Amino acid sequence: MDKNQLSQLIELGRRHTDAATRNLGDSHSRARAEEDKLALLEQYRRDYQTQLGKDARSSLTSGALRNYHEFLNKLDAAIEQQRKQLTACRQQLESSRTEWQNAQRKLKSFDALNRREAVREKRQRARREQSEQDEHTAAAQDTRLNLRNAR
Repeated sequence: MDKNQLSQLIELGRRHTDAATRNLGDSHSRARAEEDKLALLEQYRRDYQTQLGKDARSSLTSGALRNYHEFLNKLDAAIEQQRKQLTACRQQLESSRTEWQNAQRKLKSFDALNRREAVREKRQRARREQSEQDEHTAAAQDTRLNLRNAR
């Protein structure tokens, strides 16, 4: 693989990792918001249940008691729906996390490949320089020998 192709792969890997990072952050924020909504609904239900207990001690009409229970049932349904929504968000969060980890792993692989290629090029350059140095030294020795023999 030539250096330009590897550079392009690394750049694409970085872009993919950046996008996966943003997606993971968004998924995390959505899951946190859904957790907050669930907590709010659960707190509201507890408060409403407490209020029902207080009002039931004082004289409550059967219609008012029925309204309390109907509203509590609606709150329970909303809580159950919110739990399902939270579960879906958590699954999306895990999917986003896996995508981010895969993107990170791929980018690290490209970086490792790039480092190996740089080391290979450095060795090749060092061999070439050593070979040129050896040729230069040999030529200098030949010149000295020729000068000695000419005397």
